[in-house]
Amino acid sequence: MLGQIIKLIWRKKGKNAFLVIEIALSFLITFVVFTFLYSQMKKYTVPLGFETKDKYIINLAVDDLKEDSVAFANMRKQLKQEINDMPNVTISSYCNDVTPYGESNWSTNGDYKGFKYAMDYVLVDKDYPAVWEMEFVEGGPFTEDVLLGKKVPMIVNQKFKNNFLKDTSAVGYEFDLWGDPVVIVGVVKQFKYQGDFSEEKNMALLPLEIYSRHLSKICVSLEKGAPPTVEKELSDVVAMVTKNNDFSIEKISDSQKLHVKSKWTPIIASLCLCGFLIFNIAMGLFGILRYNISKRQSEIGLRKALGAPPSKIRGQFTGEMLVLCTFALILGLIFAVQFPLLDVMEINNDIYWTAMGSALIVIYVIVFLCSLIPSVQASTVHPAQALHQE
Repeated sequence: MLGQIIKLIWRKKGKNAFLVIEIALSFLITFVVFTFLYSQMKKYTVPLGFETKDKYIINLAVDDLKEDSVAFANMRKQLKQEINDMPNVTISSYCNDVTPYGESNWSTNGDYKGFKYAMDYVLVDKDYPAVWEMEFVEGGPFTEDVLLGKKVPMIVNQKFKNNFLKDTSAVGYEFDLWGDPVVIVGVVKQFKYQGDFSEEKNMALLPLEIYSRHLSKICVSLEKGAPPTVEKELSDVVAMVTKNNDFSIEKISDSQKLHVKSKWTPIIASLCLCGFLIFNIAMGLFGILRYNISKRQSEIGLRKALGAPPSKIRGQFTGEMLVLCTFALILGLIFAVQFPLLDVMEINNDIYWTAMGSALIVIYVIVFLCSLIPSVQASTVHPAQALHQE
C-alpha cells in the first residue's frame, strides 16, 4: 500500500510540491522556536544561588573625599555600622559595580603554569555571602585572618571548580592572579548574578579591601516581614552619613520581576507566532484534503463497490498525508541538522536534538489530526452515490 501511496503522490507532484515546502518551513520555524524555548527553560531551571527577597542595593555616589583619606575610611566604616544597627537590618556588605540584576560585569582570564582559567568576578567585603545567603559546598567566606594573610583569598562557584579544578580539591588551591598569589577559600553552589534566564558563568568573589577602596554600592539584607518604611529609613541614614543625596535604592525583588517579565515577553511572542503558523497550516491541510476528496469521489465509490472497508479508505487518505509530511520533514531535517553541526546559536547539542524531536512530533500530530476528519468523511461516501455523480 505504501508503494501505491507514493505513486499517487508522485503523479500530483506539482500540486504537492507547495504543500511539502510549506510543511518543511513550518517544521523549521517550530524547531527554532522550541530550541529558543528549551534553551531559556534550561537556564531558568538552574537555581540563582542567592536570595532576592528582602534585599536592597544602595547605589552610592561619594566623590568629594579621597579614597585614601582618613575621613573616607571613617565614613565607610560608619555607614556600614549605622546600617547594620538599624532595627530591621540583618547585615550589609560593600561591593563594586557588579551586582545581581545589574547591567555590569567584570571578567578576566589567565594561564598560570598551565592552569588556564576564565571567569567573571565581583569585588566584595567579607559579609557579601551572608547578605545574599549563598550556599557553600566547600570551605567558607572570607575571615579576618585570611584577609590579613600573604595570599589573596578567593571564593569561586561550583561551575568554576567543575571546569578548571575537576580532578583536585578547590579549597586551598593556589595560583597567581594579576601577579598576586591567590588561594581559594570557599566554593558556593551557584551565583547567577545576571538573573534567572542568564547563563551560569565561572564566578569568583575577590576582596574589595585589597583590590579597590572605591565606595560604589552597599548590599543590605533585611529581616523577613520588614515594613515598607525601612526604605525611607535607609535613605535617611545614607544621606546623614555621606552628606550627599545623590544616591538610589534598588529593591532586588522588583528588579527580578522586571528581568523575568522582559525575558518571558519574547518567549510568549515566539510561541504565539509558532501557534499561529501551525493553525494556518492545519487549516490549509484540512482544506486541501477535503478538496482532494471531493475530486476523487469516483475513486472512492469504485473502491467501496469492490469491497474496500471504511478503514482502508481512511488509511489511504491519512497515509497519503503522513507520507507527504514525511517527505517534507526529511527536507526540513536536512537544514535543521546544520544547526548543531555548525553550532549556529552556540547552544548545547542536546537542546537541538530535543527541539528537533519535539518539532517532528508536533508536525506529525497536526497533520494526522487534520487528515483524520476528511478521511472519516471519505469513508462514509456511498458507492452508488459517488458513481452516479461521476
